[in-house]
Amino acid sequence: MSQGYGSNPNDPNQQPQGGYPNDPNQPPAGGYQAPASGGYQPPPAGGYQPQPPQGGYQQQPPAGGYGQQPPQGGQPAPSFNQADMQKMMQQGRADLATLPSKWMQALASRTPAFFDKEQANANPVALVTNLLVEGVVSGIIAFLFLIILFGSLGPGFSYGVGDGISALINSIWAAFLQLAVGAGLAYLFGVYVFHGKVDFLRLAYVMSLYAVPLGILYTLIHWIFLRIAIGSLISSLTSGSDSLFLYHLLIGLPALIFWLAVAWFFYLVVQAVFKFNQQNSMYMVAAVVGLPLLASLLSTFGLGWFNFLNGLMYGPFGGLNSL
Repeated sequence: MSQGYGSNPNDPNQQPQGGYPNDPNQPPAGGYQAPASGGYQPPPAGGYQPQPPQGGYQQQPPAGGYGQQPPQGGQPAPSFNQADMQKMMQQGRADLATLPSKWMQALASRTPAFFDKEQANANPVALVTNLLVEGVVSGIIAFLFLIILFGSLGPGFSYGVGDGISALINSIWAAFLQLAVGAGLAYLFGVYVFHGKVDFLRLAYVMSLYAVPLGILYTLIHWIFLRIAIGSLISSLTSGSDSLFLYHLLIGLPALIFWLAVAWFFYLVVQAVFKFNQQNSMYMVAAVVGLPLLASLLSTFGLGWFNFLNGLMYGPFGGLNSL
């Protein structure tokens, strides 16, 4: 008995039940169906974009790189460039041209009016220019005296160019240091002891108007008197005479005159800047200038007179000098 088509499942020539599957190269009946949610999605137009790094993309820097970041508050940070340097140089040259006249007015002042008016002109460039002039001029004076005048005292007093250059450098930083100490003491005593109000820049600038010319004059007179004093001391040692009193007088007298002048002009500056009365101004002078003034006074007359009296009492009669 014969079996129907497809009745033998083991026959490879027979068609399987349900028919053959569709051709994989042919679309299914009814067309393709959209994938379920979460399935494959076709690429967007233009292709896929790379995923940004963690934290997001960074903005491209501008040409020349990023500048200074503005500080908090939205205000741009101040910058220093070549234009600022040129402006400072121009201001320094302008201040340098007016310095001699300001020095003359300061040294001729008999009232606080000039120093009171000059507070409005205080600025860092003018202050630095003033101190640089003092340091350079005082250094040149020291350089010339060491190289030229002291060489005539003998072989033991011969100095080279290197010694003169060292004196020049020391004079420059000493000018800044001396004013910083003087103005700093004046600020501390005036603000914290006498309870005044002052701007430190204005105080330092006004003090420099008399301190700089006085410093240059003192340096010149000091070196002249020092040359005379050392010369007289050498002569006294070779002749056997005692001239220590003259030596101390020549060394200490320029310093004494200098500090007396400083005390007077500082007295005027205190009244102009701190607005103190005469009594408190005198206290300020005693607190700031009193110690160096007393030291110069003792150096000039105290030690000098002591050596002079010692020579009179013991020198001619033997005494202690013979022990």
